[in-house]
Amino acid sequence: MTKSQGFIKNFMWAIILFALPLPLTFAVSNGIDPYYQASMVSINFGIYAYVWMLAAIFLASRPQWIENTIGLPSKFMTNGLAATMVLVIVELHATSLQALGLAAASGQAAFMMVNGLAAYAIIFAAAWLVKRVPALQFVKKAFAPFQSAKAANWINGALAATVAVTFVHVASISYINAIPAFMFFFVAYTLVGFAPAARSIVARIADSRKAKATK
Repeated sequence: MTKSQGFIKNFMWAIILFALPLPLTFAVSNGIDPYYQASMVSINFGIYAYVWMLAAIFLASRPQWIENTIGLPSKFMTNGLAATMVLVIVELHATSLQALGLAAASGQAAFMMVNGLAAYAIIFAAAWLVKRVPALQFVKKAFAPFQSAKAANWINGALAATVAVTFVHVASISYINAIPAFMFFFVAYTLVGFAPAARSIVARIADSRKAKATK
């Protein structure tokens, strides 16, 4: 693939990733109580962060039908750039909104988990940034032994756990779960995002049972 083709593919994915959350943002803006309208920008930050994390989980399975049509985005875009943007908008979201009870606890937990995941992704995927920051080069070398296929599986699991905690956070916010259209899209997006991973787990369980049956 030439540089121009790679640029065009990543540009297409940039449009897709910015467009994906729009149904949820429209549903919130049309259904939210007028009292919370002033918080819409911060709410939208949270929506974008959630959808992009779901997209990362979905694309980690490398769906063949996407790879055969428009092609998958580069590792830099899905891990380095996307992680940086998710970290920024999560920071803005967390510092602009207040929550209580379960929504506050789950939100704080998700916030810390996102910070850890984003730091890992930026160090190991954003080569352009690491090359320019000596401190990051040192950290990358120090953690290089942990950069393996097994570590990648742990990171994917941590991302799935982060999304699950974020799901609880959003579902616990009274003025958000009171919007039927948003909750429909919210649950639908979550199911689609986890579908490839769920199929993979089911397939592994089936293979394991077959292997035991043949022994």
